[in-house]
Amino acid sequence: MTNRIKQAIALAINAHGQQKRKGKELPYVIHPLDVALMLARAGADEETIIAGILHDTIEDSPSDYKVTRELIAVQFGERVAGIVENVSEPDKSLSWEDRKSQALEHMKTFSHDSLLVKSADVISNATELLEDFEHVADKVFERFNAPKQKIISHYRSVMQALLERWDANPLANDLQAIAILLYAIPYEKEDNLVAFIRLNISFIRSEIGQINAPDDVKKSILELCAHFEDALPDSRTVSWEDCRERIREQINRCRTLVDTLDGRADAQTAHLLLMAHVADIMNAFKGAVSVKSDRNGRGMSRI
Repeated sequence: MTNRIKQAIALAINAHGQQKRKGKELPYVIHPLDVALMLARAGADEETIIAGILHDTIEDSPSDYKVTRELIAVQFGERVAGIVENVSEPDKSLSWEDRKSQALEHMKTFSHDSLLVKSADVISNATELLEDFEHVADKVFERFNAPKQKIISHYRSVMQALLERWDANPLANDLQAIAILLYAIPYEKEDNLVAFIRLNISFIRSEIGQINAPDDVKKSILELCAHFEDALPDSRTVSWEDCRERIREQINRCRTLVDTLDGRADAQTAHLLLMAHVADIMNAFKGAVSVKSDRNGRGMSRI
């Protein structure tokens, strides 16, 4: 650990003082340290790690120990200050919806450094949310200034935006995994199943371009993705029953494609990728409304 990182930790401890994690007795500073460790494991450089340690200090430091952009710039340089400023919500007086919408729009301007810090921040917060949900169920959402549906929807929107902005993000796999696990939390509306299927389709498309697989295999899988999307039209114009019937057709298409790929050594990675994501879709589809992800393994045999 370098002296600059030690200085950043000291500043974060002082800035967050007696703050606790929402609804818990855990010191708040645990979160930025978790973010910093995640960044270090992802291969981030010293200044990005420092920005991770300090990422909440501008936004959440108390009035009697207010940390400003200028203070961070003096102690750690403009680059660190710029990253921290980027990932901070600028106007806490706005409503929850306006703040989150503004932050999501601002992400379009982020550098890779800022995207990486934001990714670690979201993964840390969402992981904690999932862990707490396992223990206290819906009570976990009493900590927030927005209802459950909006909280989860916002997490999904942020993760999707991060994945779209930077394909080579070292934390992309973690973002994808957490986005899937968020569906372990039951929902009230059927539209969430459609959103879940769209999410998996986007992951298949993203990952298929990054793996070593024959062109004919990639083409077949991308065509399947297109068929799935065609099966999920705007729910305002097509009934849910029609959507379900169209999804069933794509299940059969998928089975046929998996049978074709099975046993092809040159297509093994693509085969496993398709099995994993489409098994998630099918398991969610079985549940119809209460979408749950199976954390203990996925396979086409369970479709």
